[in-house]
Amino acid sequence: MNKPPLKILSRLLFITYAIVITGLSLLPSKDMPSVNLWDKLQHFAAYFIFMALVLALFNNSRARLFGAITLILYSGLLELVQALSPGRSASTADLLANALGVATAWAIAAAWQTVRKRLKRE
Repeated sequence: MNKPPLKILSRLLFITYAIVITGLSLLPSKDMPSVNLWDKLQHFAAYFIFMALVLALFNNSRARLFGAITLILYSGLLELVQALSPGRSASTADLLANALGVATAWAIAAAWQTVRKRLKRE
């Protein structure tokens, strides 16, 4: 069966973003691009967007929750692997910022889903 073009595009965007996040997470510190934003805000935003891409892939809440948990675990794995990259180290604060980005995106989507259900009933 053919998949709708939007689903295919969502998957390609998710995979591309995952590769970019992984690459940026593992680059040596001297090769990191300079962004004039607070480091933790960068982490929050990156994983908020990552979760938004997960939300676009799945329609049911169980899959979305699994996606959120998976992203947080993946973020933790990347933080641990950073210890092997020159000039980088694992950071609990970065992991927390990543998890907050994921949780915030998930919570907004869950709230929006609840509002939509209530509006449909009225």
